[in-house]
Amino acid sequence: MRVASMDIGTNSVRLYIADQEGSTLHRICQELRITRLGEGVDAGGRLRPEAMERTTAALEHYLSIAQHHSVRNVQLVATSAVRDAANRQEFLDMVERRTQLPVRVLTGGDEARLSFVGALAALSPSERPAAALVLDIGGGSTEVFHGSGTQLQGGTSLQLGGVRMTERCVTAHPLPPADWERLQAAVRSALQPLQAEPWPAELPLIGVGGTATTAAALLLGLETYDPDLITGTALSHQAIEDMAERLAGMSQAQRLALPGLTAGREDIIVAGLVILYGVLDVMQKETITVSDGDLLQGVLLDEHAADFDRSE
Repeated sequence: MRVASMDIGTNSVRLYIADQEGSTLHRICQELRITRLGEGVDAGGRLRPEAMERTTAALEHYLSIAQHHSVRNVQLVATSAVRDAANRQEFLDMVERRTQLPVRVLTGGDEARLSFVGALAALSPSERPAAALVLDIGGGSTEVFHGSGTQLQGGTSLQLGGVRMTERCVTAHPLPPADWERLQAAVRSALQPLQAEPWPAELPLIGVGGTATTAAALLLGLETYDPDLITGTALSHQAIEDMAERLAGMSQAQRLALPGLTAGREDIIVAGLVILYGVLDVMQKETITVSDGDLLQGVLLDEHAADFDRSE
């Protein structure tokens, strides 16, 4: 059966279309559009009209793509920016009126579980660990969780993301020294709850979401994004820290000229990378393996989670 999932994120709207056979997905089409729905939500607590319009227009475009591919089932989910906004119902009504699709607003726990399922499913059987830690850095929130098969055993969701930290800490590009220090201090403070969690030290760390996949694309120097090359790429703590420092010293135009950086991430990528190596610091990990799979795949595989467990 041909299926699709759409994710309304804080920074981007994404589409994933696949042919599904039980617990297996065969990718047909994958799209991403930066709409910055969460712009200003951290400070004002509300979604802005222009951001809601950009995002809804992107969803309408994705729906036309899904129809072109004869998709029979479309799942539409929303994450941090929508669940945090005081006027979220206004946005949900707008989306449902114009797309005729219901929107499932995920809790932090929902997001963690579905991202975990998608992250591991995207890895090849030879790369897929029996149990793992998964890190998902979004625009407005960051989830860290661990489990085995498709079952979560622990984790936490933090009000920490690339858009949120950029709006709080960054005033110019390249980052002035004061911004750089403020950003690192703010990330360290926001990550303190992770130190109280009993993270299994022996488990490998898997990274999903735009920060991790962009870091992998930059490391590989990809002119065109390729999910198959991204998935399985290992990033060292030192490589991520060096990348963050180098990009912090660039203008947004200079960053955009780098192969691997998607337009729309040029202003928030530094904050995302600081969060990424900050998590590795707290969890005392030297490397993280990137997976292009996340909640987009997890939403579609959710009802087959038990089958996925048994197949491994």
